[in-house]
Amino acid sequence: MITNSFKKMGSVYERSKFFMIITGLWMLPFTDNPILRKFYKIYSVVLHSVFGMFSLSLMIRFVELVTEGAKSDTLFGSLTLTIILTMMIYKIVIYLKNGIPYLFYQVVDEEGKYLNSSEEEIRSTYLKQATYFNWTTSIQIMCTFFTVAMFIVSNIYKKITHSFKPGEVFMYEVWVPFDKVKYDMFISVFDVCMVTIGFFNNVAVATAPQSLMVFLTAQLRILQIRIRKVFISSNIKEQTVIFKVKELIRRHQNIIQFATKLNDGIKNVIFIEYILASVNVAAALLHILTLEFSGEMIFSIFHFLLLLVQIFILAFTAQEINTQSFNISNAVYESSWIDQSEPIKRMMHIMLMRAQKPLAISIGPFRPMNIEAALMTLKGAYSYTSLMIQKYI
Repeated sequence: MITNSFKKMGSVYERSKFFMIITGLWMLPFTDNPILRKFYKIYSVVLHSVFGMFSLSLMIRFVELVTEGAKSDTLFGSLTLTIILTMMIYKIVIYLKNGIPYLFYQVVDEEGKYLNSSEEEIRSTYLKQATYFNWTTSIQIMCTFFTVAMFIVSNIYKKITHSFKPGEVFMYEVWVPFDKVKYDMFISVFDVCMVTIGFFNNVAVATAPQSLMVFLTAQLRILQIRIRKVFISSNIKEQTVIFKVKELIRRHQNIIQFATKLNDGIKNVIFIEYILASVNVAAALLHILTLEFSGEMIFSIFHFLLLLVQIFILAFTAQEINTQSFNISNAVYESSWIDQSEPIKRMMHIMLMRAQKPLAISIGPFRPMNIEAALMTLKGAYSYTSLMIQKYI
């Protein structure tokens, strides 16, 4: 049996589970206590409602800034934060609506089987995928943490030293239905709490689909191993071989169904994110260009890097699913299926035909998400930035 420390090191979901529990997104049972389960449901609803109202207050204030003719750096900063938080709320709503957290049932169930497999190649393949997941999520978490930390520290420093510029506010522009001066301390504490919650939400909504996509890639790679080895033993009865081939076909079909559910659940999120990514990257870049060197600029630089990291990690992981699903057909060709009986050849041919249509994580109803799509996002961001520089700078 695997130890707890080994399980966490070789897991593609433990890290996501941690952040999803904190943000109220984990739908699988994590305790046998019914009171704690009920409390967690209430906690989840309250947390999401408060964060949703906070996002709405940012939108209202942004509209007010536009109508008041605020400075360009103030507008770009407000726009960037509004887009980030709106996307977080949208992702949370869509993930819950489409049942994305429930896909972790299969991940939790299958992961232990792979890690406890008697075949070294299967264990090592799964561990490599887990290592990739842990490295990519570590980069995302560190970039998010430094972005948030610089934002909080720079604003607290300005507040303590009273070094805010005329018209500049603590942390961000937010609309509140009461006197900001009278309740300044309450608003400041609330702002810090919302940014902290935003950190956990951002990591949770980024790592959850990442977990599922990496798990899908691991399944495809392991299926290839099993296909290549299915005909190695020559002393097995044909009925046993037929049973093994049928099991491979069933596994392939289950993987296709899992990929379809995952894609249906996140494709609209990726579509909106793909559209807004160019605007978001452009807004972050413009925020850097319109600021003098300061703690706030360092925050903007980290935020810009975070956006790039998230875009390319998503694109590369999605492209790997497409590549490995097509490699199923290569695994069939690499087995000695052509030397088998006609019934077995027909079954292998079915699997071969299914693999000719690679799986994909798509951008809405349009194209697959891949590195090319990520580069197109950067091209769009460059165009937006050039246009806004000509108009505002």
